[in-house]
Amino acid sequence: MNGTTIRRIILSKKLAKRDGLHCHYCGISLVPSRVFQRIERGAAKDTKRYRDFSALLANGAVMATLDHKIPESRGGRLILENVVLACEPCNMEKGSRDYCEFVQTKRAAFGQTVNA
Repeated sequence: MNGTTIRRIILSKKLAKRDGLHCHYCGISLVPSRVFQRIERGAAKDTKRYRDFSALLANGAVMATLDHKIPESRGGRLILENVVLACEPCNMEKGSRDYCEFVQTKRAAFGQTVNA
């Protein structure tokens, strides 16, 4: 593992504690990416933790991704204050827009006012 991978793992754990395992944008339940990958390839241990995550996946949970509020392409850094957990569809939809741009677009689509 390289340094960036280790940083991403540590950040993911801190984000899960800070924000819970839900997409920051749409609220869908998330499963940590490393756990998701182990379950997908059948390498998950038979423990309560893995059984709980497997049950979440069966009920529609998706793999967690790290999303930069300020994208790396715009100078955003891989630090706790600049990342949130997001589902892959929201992360892909956000693309290289910054956090405020995307949240305004999302809320406008649902007819909500934006107080950002």
